[in-house]
Amino acid sequence: MKYLLLVFSLALPACIYAQELLGEDCEYVEYIKTIQLTPDGFQLSPPMIGKNGRLLLSFDDLEGGSKHYRYSIEYCNRDWSPSELKFNEYANGLEENPIRTSGFSQQTYKDYTNYQLFIPNSDIQLQKTGNYLIHVFDADQGYIPVLTRRFMLASLDVTPQFTIKTSLDASQYRTHQRLELKIPLPSFSLSDPINDITCIVMQNGWWEQAVTIKPTYVSNEYLEFNEFEKLTFPAVRQFRQIDLRNINSRSRNIQALELYGRDVVAFVEDDKPRDNREFEGVDFNGRYIIDRRNNLTSGELEIVKDSITTYNPLTNEYSKEEVVIHAANPNASREHVQSDYVFTNFILKTKPYEPGTEIYLMGQVSDWTCNPYFQLKYNTDEGGYTGEFPLKQGIYNYLYGLSTDEGKTYDFNLTEGNLFETENEYTVLVYYRPFGARNDELIGFRTMAPLRQ
Repeated sequence: MKYLLLVFSLALPACIYAQELLGEDCEYVEYIKTIQLTPDGFQLSPPMIGKNGRLLLSFDDLEGGSKHYRYSIEYCNRDWSPSELKFNEYANGLEENPIRTSGFSQQTYKDYTNYQLFIPNSDIQLQKTGNYLIHVFDADQGYIPVLTRRFMLASLDVTPQFTIKTSLDASQYRTHQRLELKIPLPSFSLSDPINDITCIVMQNGWWEQAVTIKPTYVSNEYLEFNEFEKLTFPAVRQFRQIDLRNINSRSRNIQALELYGRDVVAFVEDDKPRDNREFEGVDFNGRYIIDRRNNLTSGELEIVKDSITTYNPLTNEYSKEEVVIHAANPNASREHVQSDYVFTNFILKTKPYEPGTEIYLMGQVSDWTCNPYFQLKYNTDEGGYTGEFPLKQGIYNYLYGLSTDEGKTYDFNLTEGNLFETENEYTVLVYYRPFGARNDELIGFRTMAPLRQ
């Protein structure tokens, strides 16, 4: 898991400067874009599958041409540190394999090559549940790393049950969300459930904000988690959203489209810090979906629903409702090579913040971090923070994050605010590691947005 990295550009993500590749999502060269690792056919789902599932890794090389990319898959502990297991203890096949599927862009202004890989495949089959890292290398350039992505393989021995309530702290009543969590006891015997079971809870797939928690006590049927402060999250706001599917006419929140030579340039409607308390529409919880058509029909976008119990803090009542948990586009494969790149200009209209304050575009598009590539700079002439970033045609969610320590920590208090009604998506991962074991098994997971109508 240790590789010597070269510094390619000051505009690259911060993790490129590390001497060790830790367990994180990152691209290490500036020409690799639009990295998606999701269950096959489900662009809006987190990279988690059951034992019979299959993931699709897709990414674009903006330098074009044909390159020899190779990959390796590493097994990790629940905190993404290297596992003690050897390759043949968690997988069958070869430790290193080529990416065999690629396609050149078709009828686009911007030339690129799209690469795709299914996991598992005929070259490698995974045997252990738990956390995995895929490393992709450029074999033509001395095996330099180009990207790293996290994914999980789980058994379904347990299904976490959780609802959302208001914070127990009165000052956070309208701004935070608290999870009430319990897990049914698995079918197999637990000798020491308090120590053997660990849960990781995430909001909107945000690993950097993930909470690690142990059961508080064991009842006849459930493991109970009552560390309420740990399970209380800032609600933030619904993600901002732009529609870049159509490059021939303006779409949602796009004020202008222009063609400069072979570059398609889009100008996003002026954004402002949000200081109102109104709920704002449905979002993708920070993710994006690649598509170039405005006429996507309900038959092409498959909606999968799950029935869950939710809590209404205004009425103090529970209710059953259906929530969207997946959106599948069966025609996504052709969109990977027929969608163009749009140089997208963002602006956050505001007076400059205090010296030392930095503003970042955040969401899946920036690997959920303060990515230096997606930093906005203050433009006095425009009266706000501006930035231009190449985005592939599709629908994008984003927030503006504020940092005062060069991206080490961040918050959304001044740019977005917090609203309890925000339809955040929560993921609960259940890990099992009995005394003496050498790995963390992932024995259950669940992802849903309990407040979504």
